[in-house]
Parts: sequence; C-alpha cells; structure tokens
Amino acid sequence: MATVSRLAVFWRVFFAALIGGTAAGAAGPEETNAWNAAVAANTPEGYYLYLSLYPAGEYVDQAIGALGLLGSAGAPRQVAPVPPAVDPPAQTGSGDRAGNGAGMY
Repeated sequence: MATVSRLAVFWRVFFAALIGGTAAGAAGPEETNAWNAAVAANTPEGYYLYLSLYPAGEYVDQAIGALGLLGSAGAPRQVAPVPPAVDPPAQTGSGDRAGNGAGMY
C-alpha cells in the first residue's frame, strides 16, 4: 500500500507542475459531476478520464487511490499499433504528366 501512496504523491505533484498550479479549494459543479461519474463507473477509464480533465482537481488523490485498488495505477495505457508508413509510388517513364512523352511541361 505504501507504493500507492508514493505514486499518488508523484502524480499529484506531476499534474500540478504540468498545469502550473495546485488544486484550489473546493471543486466546482463540473468537476464534482465528473468525479461522481468516475466513481459510478468504477473503471480505470473513468478515473483516467477524471484525471485528464482535472489533473490538479479536488479528487486526484482519491482517483489515484481507486486506480491502485483496481490494480491500474501506473499501468501503461493500451495504444493501438501505428500502421507502417506507405511509400508513394515511384515515378516511371519520361515525358510530361500525361505520359505521352511529348517533352517538357
């Protein structure tokens, strides 16, 4: 459990530094609604969504604690693989763009 506490402190400081501030007082109604939705869903995605919307919010510690209980704190997010780059088709032949070899254009 000590790991979750250290992780919670790390993320709290990281997010506060990222947005250039700290959590300020009581949560507004939008933040409270987002938090209540995360708690109702009780999924890693719900808590991560709350954290992305309110990285220095009133409920950051609770969200990180909930992620720890779900076994998702610090877990890498699943990212879809990026398809390989496609090379443009090679230009063949000589001549103008119409392909009739009529010369320069």
